Amino acid sequence: MVVKAVCFDIDGTLYAKRQTTLKLMGALWPSPRLAYHYQKFRRAVRLEFDVPTIPENQEGFRKRQAAWIARDVGLKPTEEVIRKMAIRIEKQFYSSWKRAFATLKPYPGIREAMLRFQSKGCRIGILSDFPVETKLKTLGIDDLVDFSCCAEEAGYLKPHPKPFQLLASHMGVRVEEIVYVGDSYHKDIIGAAALGMRTCMIVHHAKRRRLDAKWMQAHSKAGCVCADYREVAGMVEAMIDGGM
Repeated sequence: MVVKAVCFDIDGTLYAKRQTTLKLMGALWPSPRLAYHYQKFRRAVRLEFDVPTIPENQEGFRKRQAAWIARDVGLKPTEEVIRKMAIRIEKQFYSSWKRAFATLKPYPGIREAMLRFQSKGCRIGILSDFPVETKLKTLGIDDLVDFSCCAEEAGYLKPHPKPFQLLASHMGVRVEEIVYVGDSYHKDIIGAAALGMRTCMIVHHAKRRRLDAKWMQAHSKAGCVCADYREVAGMVEAMIDGGM
């Protein structure tokens, strides 16, 4: 199958996860309890493949999220309770992140890799579990990206198939024509591979010592494993050229 698009996760893939961790710490306030239940929901929803989001869009996801958290803290999820919970979540998390992610330092070589893929005729896409907002501009790659979206826009989080299908639809390609690059094996690689996408897992230099035979076997869904964007460029280019 011809590769027509190369798509990327953002957080931990295009810039160091420690930057994400530091910035997300601000969302612990004013309510650490709400932050706990927010993270608990996001872990749970990744496993609830048989539970539909109605409607399957970001509005439906945010409502499902607010209702779930309301129940988890012991409230009856009436429409008014859900509405108020959604407002609290918006203020503590989403609104604060718009400011927090205004400064990010990308991994070296990302722009150069994307330019190489574009020179091969590939489109560039972005799929992240968190809102994209201004991250691409901050990382200096917004002019190279053909389409970007938050998984929530499909009504679910990765590894659910719907976000990946939404990405392919907007990119105008089949899922089999995408190479997906991500740092999370369970969210990015398993989710993309399940639909037939080719995959590239980026495991940055600090973690390379862990890559023994046992590790590779446990991460066998990854089409290739790369330490930096020089390796990503070479391996993905080989996929584009039909060498992998």
